[in-house]
Amino acid sequence: MDFLALQPDCVIVRVFCGKVKAEHGGWIHGAPNGTADFVGHCAGVPVALELKAKRGRASGEQVDFAAKWVKAGGCFVLVKTLDDVADALMRCREVARLRTRYAAFMLETVVNGASVRGGEA
Repeated sequence: MDFLALQPDCVIVRVFCGKVKAEHGGWIHGAPNGTADFVGHCAGVPVALELKAKRGRASGEQVDFAAKWVKAGGCFVLVKTLDDVADALMRCREVARLRTRYAAFMLETVVNGASVRGGEA
């Protein structure tokens, strides 16, 4: 998707799953089944995009991948249109902004000697 290449704060690449027969014999193995179609980072946030047709649905393996990705701190979005992709990247940027604000809050709390847990100094 050329749109992804135009995002200055994102590095997102196409991922191929499964395996294909190599020209000179043997097999070339891609990512495990269920891996999102596009993975990378946007504004420092891990992002995975699963591209589907208008009526497409995620498989069980894709749902499992999405759950693991999110649990590991990433943003996973099932996208069907270019507008969906733009919205997903905007959400990732918002997550990055919120993480930065939270980190600044935590640093200020530590520097000022206050504890986040119950106000202990």
